[in-house]
Parts: sequence; structure tokens; C-alpha cells
Amino acid sequence: MSTPRGKISKRLGRNQIHFLLALATIIPFLLKRSSGPGLLRDSDTAFLLMKIKERANPWSWFGGDWPLENHFYRPVSTLFFELDNAIHGSNPAGFGLTNALLCFACTMATYWFVAEWRRSSTVALLSAWLFTLWQIGGFGFEYFALLILPIAFLIAVVARPKNTGKLLAAFLLIFYAATELTGVAGVSGGRNIFGDTLGWIPGRTATSMTLFCMLSLAAYFRYERLGAEREISDTVTATDLPATRTSEAKRESVNKPAWLIAAFGFYLLALGCYEQAVMLPFVLIPLGWLWKWEGYRLRWVTQLGFWAGLVLYAVMRSQLLPVKPSGYQLQQFRTGPGVIQDLVSYLVPGANSVPTLQTSLSVSLLNLLNSDPWLLLLVIASNVSVFVVAIATAKAIRNQSATVLQKATPPLFWVFVAAALASALAFAPMAFLHSFGHYDYWPMALRAIGVIALVQFALRHALSAVSLQAIQAPPRSHPAPGSLPHL
Repeated sequence: MSTPRGKISKRLGRNQIHFLLALATIIPFLLKRSSGPGLLRDSDTAFLLMKIKERANPWSWFGGDWPLENHFYRPVSTLFFELDNAIHGSNPAGFGLTNALLCFACTMATYWFVAEWRRSSTVALLSAWLFTLWQIGGFGFEYFALLILPIAFLIAVVARPKNTGKLLAAFLLIFYAATELTGVAGVSGGRNIFGDTLGWIPGRTATSMTLFCMLSLAAYFRYERLGAEREISDTVTATDLPATRTSEAKRESVNKPAWLIAAFGFYLLALGCYEQAVMLPFVLIPLGWLWKWEGYRLRWVTQLGFWAGLVLYAVMRSQLLPVKPSGYQLQQFRTGPGVIQDLVSYLVPGANSVPTLQTSLSVSLLNLLNSDPWLLLLVIASNVSVFVVAIATAKAIRNQSATVLQKATPPLFWVFVAAALASALAFAPMAFLHSFGHYDYWPMALRAIGVIALVQFALRHALSAVSLQAIQAPPRSHPAPGSLPHL
């Protein structure tokens, strides 16, 4: 019989192994790092480095515009350029190495965030590696979705013809999960995370911001995990463990203000890197909502510190930079259907397939002889299946008692929903700008944990669908011999 100390040691050992496996993500980053001379010949990079050398004062950027002089307050991310200029000079390989190390650091910060938010080093490891694959250019999972999944579906229908309805629902759900694995918007869309982060020096404004945003989220949820009380129902159920001398109805709060201070500090650093960080207080809403569901008495008042930091940033920016937009900013702003399409790509990716399908069929119905319209129909149907699942789980939750909800673990599907909403909020302001791949970098870091949860959820449905149907036992006309009488 294993002792509690032995179980703790085994768990610590597993967590350490997972951490080492997460550290191994540095290998693909080093292998894919950019080092060609073109890195420093980009017009933005060349102008930026020229201004840094002219100024020769790294700390001066805290007092005004950044080197490109287009009305952006980015003194912290500018320090990364200053560091490379001081260490590597005109060596492009050194700049490429810094880009790779920043991306690796963002991956490890994502690992820490997931470990704190979901309290699972296994899920954190899977999320870190998925985010890594998105950054280095994907891994061709779309071929699995397009080729292997339909074949597997047909084989399953032949083997379990009575389960056809369940198999179809599971197939659509897995197909949607497969499309999410390829990377919604940032990878499978028209934008390129790899080219605008690992392969483009100015993209480190977004990667440095992502690093500090994920560190801030991780530190915040660690603070809440150590100190937030659990909402335990007073109603005792048959499945509750009996009270013991060492048990408590409510866990005593552990005051660790250092983690909260660190979270606020990381957030201020993120604001000094890139403007997209203004969305972090909004991102905390769906992430905190999921924790509230799990029975944590989340201290929402502590989040006022993030809003205070946002106000401080806005005041400083208005004092240090011109309020009037620069020419570059006016050039980047956009309106029209592109804004809606990019926003929808994070919420309902298949919705953008509807106008494409309409256009294809309006030209000629003979296009149905091609595979493209059918693929678009499959994408749309898989999105509809996700909404059906959302409605079904919402109804099931509504029928549960408050006592059950206070002790329940949210379904994996709702972990995906919370992460998807967080990623959509992180991306929202960037939809109003002409597209760049690094706009998707932080949103996709947030989405990784949701995609892992969705894959787990879809696989469980698939296993249920391929299983033999339960056989109803025949009714007994008389009590079984030796059974107790029913009074």
C-alpha cells in the first residue's frame, strides 16, 4: 500500500519529467531559427537599428516614441533590439538566435500558465508542444483531417451500423478538432506566425509582449490557486468522504502577495512591449469564469490592479506621444468585411466558408463534381456540430443542481470555449489593422490549451460511438431468489 508521501514523490517526479520534455521544445526553435543576411536588410529593421545606433542611449526610449517614430510606446521591446545591437552588432545569426530564444521563452511561459490554470503538467506539456508546432510552421495535420478521418468513419460505420448517428456526430466533432489542430487563423489562414516571428526581427515586439502576458497570467493564477477558497456545499452527499480530524470544510487562504505583485509587474512590462497587451484584463474574464465554475471563490477585486495598470499606461502614452495618429497608423487601420472575417475566424471558423461555397455554386452547379465544395460543406457541418454540443452541454448544466455545480469539474468542451473566447478577445483589436502573422501569436498561445481540451473531448465521444450499444436486461416478473422484499 503506497503512502501519501510516496504518492507525492511520484507526482513530483512526473511533473519534473514533463517540465524537461517541455524544455525540449528549444530544439525545433534552434533548428528553425533564421540566420540569413536578409534578416537585417528589411527596411523596418535597418531603420530601427540605425536609430538605435544614433541615439546610443537604451533608457531614453522610456521617454517617448520608439525608433521607427510612428507613435508607438514600446520601450521594453526596444531593449531587446538594443541588447542584440550591443552583443551581435551586424551579425544576422545573432538576431535570429534571439528571435528563437524569445519564442522558446514564450512557449515555456505558456507551459507555466497552463499548469497553473488547469493544474495539470500533462496538459501543459501538450499545450506547449502544440504551440511550438504552430510557431515552426505546422505539421500537416490537415492531411489527417481530409484523408484518414473519412476512411476511419466509413470503417466504423461498417463495423457498427447501429451507431451511425453517434459516429457521424463524433466524426464531425473530430474533424473540427483536426482543423483547430492546424491552427485557426494564424496558421491555416492567410497569415504566417513563423515568418513574422522567427523570421522577422520587428516581430519580437509581439513575442516579447506575449512572454510577459503569459508570465503575468501564470503568476496571477498561481496567486489565486494558493489563496482562493473553495466553495463547498453544506449538503452532504453519498459520495462525500467522511470528515476526519485533519479535514476542513474550507481550505484556509494562503496569502502570497508576491505572486500578485509579480503579475502586475509582468503586465506593465507587456504594455511596454506592444499595444495588444491592453486586452489582458479582458482575457481574464473567460479564464476566471471557468475557475468560478470549478468552485473557486475567485477574488475578482484583485483584477482591479490590471485595470489600474491599463489606465496608467493610457495616461503615460497620452503624455509622452502625440494623440494624433501617425501616417503609418492611418495606413494600417482598415474597415469592411475583412475585419468581420478575421474576428469570425476565431469564433466560428467555418462561417467564412459559407460565402465561398455560395460563390462556387453560383458560378456553376457542375462545381459539385469537384472536391472543394464538399470540403466546404464538411467544414460548415463540423462547425454546426460544435454549436449543437454547446447547446446540449448548456442544457445539461442547467438541469444540474447548484450543489453539484459547486463540486463539478467543467466539461472539457467548456475549457475549449473559455480558451477560444480568451484568444478571440486577445486578437479583437488587431482585426481592425491590415493583417500580419504576429497579431495571432499571443491569441494562439492562449488557444493551445483549448484545442488540447477539445481533442480530448472529441476522442472520448469517438470511443463512445464505436463502443457496442448497451443491452437492456430483460424485466424480471418475480424477485430473484434470495433478494430482499421491497416494502
